[in-house]
Amino acid sequence: MKIFHIADIHLGCALDNLRRNRELEKILRFVVQKAREERVEAALLAGDIFNNGSPSNDSMQLYYQFLADLQKAGCRQTVIIAGNHDSAEFLEAPRGLLGQMNIRVFGKADAEHPENEVVPLGDPASPDAYVCAVPFPRGAELRGIVPGGETSEAEAAALSEAVGAHYRAVYEAALKARQDRSVPVIALGHFYARGSVFRDGSDADAVGNLTAVDTGNFPSFDYFALGHIHRRQCVGGRKNIRYAGSLIPMDFRKDDPGTGFFMLDTDDIGNVAAIDIPENCYRAMRIVEGNMEDLSRELDLLSSLDGEVLVKAVYTGEAKRENWVSELREKTRGTGIQLVRCDVRQNGVPDDTANAEENEALDRFTPEEIFLKHLSCPIGDSDEKQQTELLGLFREAYAKVADPAARGENALPSPDGKEMKFRQLYIRNVNSLYGEHLINFDSPAFSGGIFLISGNTGAGKSSILDAVCLALYGCTPRTLSESRRAISDSRDSVMSDGADELAAELVFSLGETVYRAAFRHARRRKKGAKTPFSPPEHRLYRDGREVPGTNGQIAAAIVGIIGMPA
Repeated sequence: MKIFHIADIHLGCALDNLRRNRELEKILRFVVQKAREERVEAALLAGDIFNNGSPSNDSMQLYYQFLADLQKAGCRQTVIIAGNHDSAEFLEAPRGLLGQMNIRVFGKADAEHPENEVVPLGDPASPDAYVCAVPFPRGAELRGIVPGGETSEAEAAALSEAVGAHYRAVYEAALKARQDRSVPVIALGHFYARGSVFRDGSDADAVGNLTAVDTGNFPSFDYFALGHIHRRQCVGGRKNIRYAGSLIPMDFRKDDPGTGFFMLDTDDIGNVAAIDIPENCYRAMRIVEGNMEDLSRELDLLSSLDGEVLVKAVYTGEAKRENWVSELREKTRGTGIQLVRCDVRQNGVPDDTANAEENEALDRFTPEEIFLKHLSCPIGDSDEKQQTELLGLFREAYAKVADPAARGENALPSPDGKEMKFRQLYIRNVNSLYGEHLINFDSPAFSGGIFLISGNTGAGKSSILDAVCLALYGCTPRTLSESRRAISDSRDSVMSDGADELAAELVFSLGETVYRAAFRHARRRKKGAKTPFSPPEHRLYRDGREVPGTNGQIAAAIVGIIGMPA
């Protein structure tokens, strides 16, 4: 029996707000194609199926379509475990239905019943292998079997021992089920194994909220299929313990190790084949460094490549250039190059290194605690009374921003009195925001109630607000005198120059109800069309179901829902 070992798909992931699902769709099609060509009969998915616990509709659609396509390709069984990025509850929700399709899903470790994590592969009467499917070991599931250590080292050692003990229990259950059959026992897991190589070739004490686990005290599995580390590798030189790596490059790297997965055969379990993902399945990713002349020259070379290229530009010139990013964006406009990330490093040191420790610690403090830290610094000739008054003014200002009741004098509540909350904003080719961008308002970075949109002129600050307005109202009110006519089947003054499609989607909630407002406008591709653009499309979804109506009716419905006109 041939088996695929796949890990870290990360559906819904983004690279600096650039969504990757279109690339992942191509990659998953390639995986299905290889399954058909190689006559693969089982697939092991070693966690991090999704990039977060609340996947988008298109991420869920890709997931279920992939599972269905695998079965059509002849892959009779699929075993899935949750990773640290996945929601155990979300993955397990359809397990009854998926089980009818021979797809087994494991979201939480079952310490009390380890036999439940044993899956026979092949004919139940005479299996070809047994899989010990253990999902990412979360603290809540290990509580009670992990003794509390007096030091972090002791606690880490106890955690490692607890994970090993659980695998030993599942292994014993697999041996009991196997009886005297001479078939392999395969472990499926998602954690950081000590001895594995992380990112740039270094190792670490902890990755993904789990300390390094010593697999030296684990049972002698015939093969250990791991997920969690995005670099494909054998752990500590042991060829039977492997990370499959991520299916898509998750970040810019100078030493690109490539992406792919493994294929094993139960008839020769030690003979593992590596399958590479073709580079044409995802956009090329490059790092360019140097002064402005160097950057300009390297970008000229990249512009000759076929297809779209994602670029990280690092300015290392000695001279300060405030508008270097805008200059590069202007240079690459109309080419296949998309500047995803722009950094400054002078004298070999990033320009924000001096403040890195302070910035990293900010999330440990409340806004008032941060204000008090600054207030404790000398402020001219201010005395204690003035500082007390300043603190009072801060509390008043913060309350108006962070407390819905306090800001009621300026707010326009929804008709039913529920607070509107932004959840996610998707942007594609809106003014200066070329390409795809995703802002996740559920991220902890937005939890404080106050955040700043900043950037150089032309960076896309106002374009973010344009995207919100397009999704809600189908127009951009900041240019209301022309925006009603700015987007039609004959023109589009909001779409990025040279782009073929504009899109803006806003996911927001009112109480327990989740809405998705979507606006789209595209150029016609058919030659000889009477108008250069298709008619705009404005749609609204309530808890996943589309609300019927024309563009005008949808815009009016949204105003009625949120209580705020354009």
